[in-house]
Amino acid sequence: MFTLRHLSHSRQLSSKPADPSLPTALTGAGYLCPKFERCNAGFCPGLGGTHLPGEPACRYLLEAAKLGGRGRVEGALHQDLAEAVLRYALELISQSGPLARALRQASKKGSSMERGRRAMQRLRATR
Repeated sequence: MFTLRHLSHSRQLSSKPADPSLPTALTGAGYLCPKFERCNAGFCPGLGGTHLPGEPACRYLLEAAKLGGRGRVEGALHQDLAEAVLRYALELISQSGPLARALRQASKKGSSMERGRRAMQRLRATR
């Protein structure tokens, strides 16, 4: 039996037919996101939604707007979800609204994913 935990931690799309007893939304690329279970973003590039002012934005969407973000997003996410994230980042950054502003602000800052990777390297080096 598949649960959300199984789907969110899987990096592969199932080629099996969807189980009719499960809601059809469980087949969305957003469920393959490693942050799905803890994410509070109103808009998910893999699932949709609406971003309202003051809401958190998708971590990977913000990362895609940064210098070198394409490679980091492609390395961290399933191919289908990475393509959706990159497509939405490119489309949204030139628009107006709170999510577009968040993307433009993020593009001016350093990578949180890279910062986390370097912190883990320093931690491992001290052991």
